[in-house]
Amino acid sequence: MKPLFTLILFAALTAATAQCNVRTAPTFLALPSFFGLFLNGHCVSQNMADTTICVKFPPTATGRVAAFSVSSPNGSPAFITSYAQYNEQCVFISNSPLIWPSSDTTTVCYTIQTALIDNFCPYALQVSGLAVEWCGVSATMAGAYIDIRFSTCSNTGTDKFLIQASHDLITWQSFGKVPAQYPNHPDRLNYQVTLPPCIAGEQYIRIVEVDLNGNIQPSEPVFLSVPSPAVTTRGSFDILGRVISADSPYLYRVGN
Repeated sequence: MKPLFTLILFAALTAATAQCNVRTAPTFLALPSFFGLFLNGHCVSQNMADTTICVKFPPTATGRVAAFSVSSPNGSPAFITSYAQYNEQCVFISNSPLIWPSSDTTTVCYTIQTALIDNFCPYALQVSGLAVEWCGVSATMAGAYIDIRFSTCSNTGTDKFLIQASHDLITWQSFGKVPAQYPNHPDRLNYQVTLPPCIAGEQYIRIVEVDLNGNIQPSEPVFLSVPSPAVTTRGSFDILGRVISADSPYLYRVGN
């Protein structure tokens, strides 16, 4: 048994080291375009289905959020089912997309669920002090409307949240906003908003936190299929579905 245990342990250490022997991903101050990532050689370009891709992020004194862009020859969506972070010694740190300030290189492994994509372009978005820690986002159809729920585990200096949709994870369209319950809060807050969709068909929904200085921090996108034709009414609605002022483009929200 002892030789077998030693062999298994050696294999595990070898696999972990291989995970950390990977390419370096860039960090941006603002959201990059897919084409910019692709043309500058920041993408893993090959036909791939479900897989895991690991990339390194150089050390910085500010926090970052691991993100990605993808392209697909047949429009297949891609989902990140989990993250795994490793330090410079290839020791596991956490399962979070939030990369905290560090003097070490951080390796992030994305576990991807997809039918087929041909380019996976990982990057990190630099944020000032990680203004918000996301705890979850969901989007489901509720009749002709989209029921969107999201939670923050903590937030600092938050002004509002924008609700955005995209067909390609590159171009995003805002179609709602929710004011922050509190500009600063150390614990979990829950939000809910019901809105008419702005685009039809298969799409991604994300939440973008906007802080009091105008900086933004997006959540991970979630996939949603909206039946055609989409409801394209640009007005806003109260909880009974009545049109209200465009200055209040959210239907309702809930706290803890």
